Amino acid sequence: MRVSTTLPVALALVVSCGPEDGPAGADASQFLTSVTDEPPGGNCDDGGVKIDYGYDTDGDDALGDGEIVGTTYLCNGPPASEVLVTDTAVIEPGMGCRDGYQIIDIGVDNGDGGGTADDGTLQPGEVDSTLIECLPPDVDEDGTRNLLDNCPELANADQADADLDFQGDACDSSSDPFELWAVDNGDGGEGGSTLYRFDVVADTYTEVGDIGYDVTNIAVNPADGELYGYTRADSSQFLLVRIDTTTGAGTEVADHYYEDLDGGEGLHIGAMAFLSDGSLYGTSRTTNSLVELDMVGGYEVVGRYFDTWRSGLCALPDDRLLGFSGYGEVYAIDPGVGAVQLGSLDGGEGFQGADMDPDSMVIAGVQRSPDRFALAHAFANDAPPVVYHTAEFGDIEVHSIAFVED
Repeated sequence: MRVSTTLPVALALVVSCGPEDGPAGADASQFLTSVTDEPPGGNCDDGGVKIDYGYDTDGDDALGDGEIVGTTYLCNGPPASEVLVTDTAVIEPGMGCRDGYQIIDIGVDNGDGGGTADDGTLQPGEVDSTLIECLPPDVDEDGTRNLLDNCPELANADQADADLDFQGDACDSSSDPFELWAVDNGDGGEGGSTLYRFDVVADTYTEVGDIGYDVTNIAVNPADGELYGYTRADSSQFLLVRIDTTTGAGTEVADHYYEDLDGGEGLHIGAMAFLSDGSLYGTSRTTNSLVELDMVGGYEVVGRYFDTWRSGLCALPDDRLLGFSGYGEVYAIDPGVGAVQLGSLDGGEGFQGADMDPDSMVIAGVQRSPDRFALAHAFANDAPPVVYHTAEFGDIEVHSIAFVED
């Protein structure tokens, strides 16, 4: 989450003599800057302006000497219209900051780097100095840490979130409840899985119908909007099936034969996910590898990236994958390149089946201890997701889930 503010300063200035990075460790919620004239001297040969920045710890809307955490300078040169300061809060871990950070860009609105001069907007080519400040752990001081706060910059002590989208009611202008497709565990290979439609907010489910196959994983293909399932039909083959979401009935699409891989016990897909172009990937339980599956029956081992097989897999908006183990480890996977462990989910409980809603960056996952689903918020910069809601499925033993795409 990023929130930006631009502050104009009417002065005739150019090149910055300031540092590239500012100090860390701020302690208050409101970020302030103070701009004063700087006489000619060691900081600026021909004079300029001194820009102090910090946090308003006493709440008086003024930056006192004891509240300053850093200083930069813009030095005089050829005239320009305005000095602009843009303050962007990033509520994600990164830049060495556990609880988010602030990007402070300072420059002259002079059209440098292909920008538009005197338009009141600090554009990338006009930035002369950038400083990074770590955010305090609880920016809005409502008792919830930034990364777990569903309105991190607006105090909402109750954290009310009626539609469970990780946007609190205090800062959410719409209500769009989540619904999930869910399949049960079937009857161990005899063709008994059932498709359900699950209303997350109401905590109710509707039986759609019998799939006709023992489905172990489901995923929606964004290329055609269809729901697909993967099943082990018998001891010698695996089937990809298309699932009718009005009746639940499954239709065979591809037959992926069970074959030995480098002495392993065979291709056993533990999780599956589609990328935006419709390409399908799965994780092999027996070879700890990522496999690309096609829609006619072929497959290719992309890479052996894991120490243990991934039991949950979902696609990120940038067409990488997130892989989850049953023990809580989280991996970012770039097909054909490799996998990087991001960390672990809270509590050490992993996802057995998982899917992501790309608009809200919410992940839904199946957990086994107890049998329940969990909602987690994912970040754009390779931090492990944070779980913010769990609920039990009731009397259904759910094996895999996928977001309903209306």
